[in-house]
Amino acid sequence: MDKEAAHQVAGFRDQKAQSRQIGAKWHGGPLARITAPTLVLHGEGDPLLRVAAARDIAGAVPDARLRTLPGVGHFLTRDVWAAYAGELRALADRADEQAQFDGLTRR
Repeated sequence: MDKEAAHQVAGFRDQKAQSRQIGAKWHGGPLARITAPTLVLHGEGDPLLRVAAARDIAGAVPDARLRTLPGVGHFLTRDVWAAYAGELRALADRADEQAQFDGLTRR
C-alpha cells in the first residue's frame, strides 16, 4: 500500500490538481522582504513540486537555507519526522545565536 493511500490522501496523483500547479504564480508579497530565518525543506522525490521550485524559493528569500531530502516525496511521513525536526532545531539554534550576537535577548 502506498503512503498516500495509507493516509487516505488521493490528491498526489490527481492530474487536474497537478496541472493547476504547473506554472502557478505566487500571489503573496515579495519573498525578498522576508527577514526571518528561513529554511526551505523539500523532498527530492516530490511528484507535485520540482526541486527547482524549492531552489527558486530559497534563492528569493535573503539568507534562506535549502535542504533537500533524498527519497522523500510530497507527503511528510513519520519516517522523516526526525530529519525535519533536526533541521528545524538547527534553524532555531542559528536564529537564537544570531539574536544573541545582535544583542537581543530571549523573552
